[in-house]
Amino acid sequence: MGELTKVYSSSVHPNWIDYNSHMGDYAYAIIFSDALTSFMDMIGVNATYRSNTGCTIYTLELRIAYLNECHLGQKFHVMQQLLDVDAKRFHAYLAMIDSETGQKLAVCEQLLMHMLQLPDQPPKARPFPDEVAERLEFYQRKERGVSKPDWVSRPIGIRRKE
Repeated sequence: MGELTKVYSSSVHPNWIDYNSHMGDYAYAIIFSDALTSFMDMIGVNATYRSNTGCTIYTLELRIAYLNECHLGQKFHVMQQLLDVDAKRFHAYLAMIDSETGQKLAVCEQLLMHMLQLPDQPPKARPFPDEVAERLEFYQRKERGVSKPDWVSRPIGIRRKE
């Protein structure tokens, strides 16, 4: 036990390269969103589930730190750690890692909620069904013992020397 979960792998796409000749900030959000969608599939909140239940997962809050530049074609994978889970929400930490060097490229913290979305009605929070809750618990157990990254929940702002 005590290992992060690999949730996504890819490489830097040409349309993610910006005017500075490296991956644009928007692309990291796409990658972390795709990684969470992959995790949703892993816990059973897939397209069939969404179609059959009207439920999905919404991102409530997201924060990204850009640690190293990414360039065209660079291969990477995303590792995830479930930091906390309750009846309707989960708090996740994700790390984008260069697949060849192992260098951490970016990190992301997200808070997500299970939601019912019906036509002509505002979305409403719903508890996870038992089978999804059990899968979340499985990943929590798998990742137990991994220390919480220092970056998580750290305030954003300008740090000044006194």
